[in-house]
Amino acid sequence: MSLTGNQKAFARYLADLWGRPEALGEMRGLFPVGDASEAGLLHSFRISKHQSWKPWKGRIASAVHHWWCHSLQEAFLHYSWPDSPKPNSSQCIAARLRQALAVRDQATARDACLAIFHWGGVARRPGDKSLAWVEDQYLKKTLCQSIMHAVQLLQPGSAQGLAAFDGKELLMNSAMTKVYAAADPDHIIIYDGRVGAALGLLARYSLMRSGVPSVPADLSFRWGAGQGDTTNRDPSLGAFKFRKLNAAQCQLWAGQVLLAGELLQQVMAYNPSIGSIAELEKALFMIGYNVDTDLPPLPLPRVSP
Repeated sequence: MSLTGNQKAFARYLADLWGRPEALGEMRGLFPVGDASEAGLLHSFRISKHQSWKPWKGRIASAVHHWWCHSLQEAFLHYSWPDSPKPNSSQCIAARLRQALAVRDQATARDACLAIFHWGGVARRPGDKSLAWVEDQYLKKTLCQSIMHAVQLLQPGSAQGLAAFDGKELLMNSAMTKVYAAADPDHIIIYDGRVGAALGLLARYSLMRSGVPSVPADLSFRWGAGQGDTTNRDPSLGAFKFRKLNAAQCQLWAGQVLLAGELLQQVMAYNPSIGSIAELEKALFMIGYNVDTDLPPLPLPRVSP
């Protein structure tokens, strides 16, 4: 697939948001008084007591009840998700998966998939579809080949089609997107509900800034609900409508992954200072935790590295 004019314009917008965005000031007046943009912030919200916020809280001396960012780069720098030390870190697990795929080591690939699920907090229930798919592929001795096939289809610019993502031959959901991204982190991102929510929110900002009255089909990013009921992941507002991800629509979800990968590659082409699409993915992951803004008390406390 190739990006449309709307998608390239959005990629340019995201590239501009990476650093301290000049464009942010131009957006003031588009949002209600008290919005994060009034404080020079790109986004901010109230955090929860979930363990995923422990790394963030540990970086601030005073008690903190909010998360914030002034730019996409700062959103990446403010990434918060628990991880284990080496050799059980997420990066080490991903490296083991790639090595297993290279030599068709089905058992190690299976173990890596299960470890990725555990790290991501997904596929936790017995009988989960992703767990069942991995086990079935492992027993057939086709797990490595299937993951490699999925990675091939999800390459930016791929024209091979996504019909294989039918829920049986290949699976796509919030668990499997983590596996495919681990298998090829240079070209594929984790597209979960949070990343989709962030893309929708930022697309809405971009469209509002350009005076576009509604969401064009080529920017209609899908979002997914959180596991709790205290956060809003729906970036829709007024005439700006974004639809929800559906785990039963594997091919559609795969299309979102493919589009996001190509979009973020274009963002990096516009702004070579960005280190990787993984950095952009983590920035989006943080922003998409809650698309409802809650302004933190000012002045903002210092965040340690």
